[in-house]
Amino acid sequence: MTISDLVSRLTKVKKTGKGFNALCPAHEDKSPSLSISEGSGGKILLKCFTGCSTDSILNAIGLEMRDLFPDGPFTPIVRLNGNGSHMAPKDANAPKMIDAVYEYKDADDNILYEN
Repeated sequence: MTISDLVSRLTKVKKTGKGFNALCPAHEDKSPSLSISEGSGGKILLKCFTGCSTDSILNAIGLEMRDLFPDGPFTPIVRLNGNGSHMAPKDANAPKMIDAVYEYKDADDNILYEN
């Protein structure tokens, strides 16, 4: 999604030096309190100066967090040792899928570090 696509879903949009201001869709806004700008790599940055979370802003206009990134969805990085997983934005510098995680343990079976 582009910043233009996102601002087309908002009201009382005004161009500013580095981006846009608009009414925040997550609360009853009478004066534009939402700042929209473009960050590195084309990602879209949102800031409600009243304190609304990015998730609540996106939910109010039918979008998801992945829509703020130019390549769309997040690329999962899965840890195969059963300790869970985390998400990273998809970009040229993002880590690739992990094939394996090796645990190094002490004599009492405590994990010292992983590689």
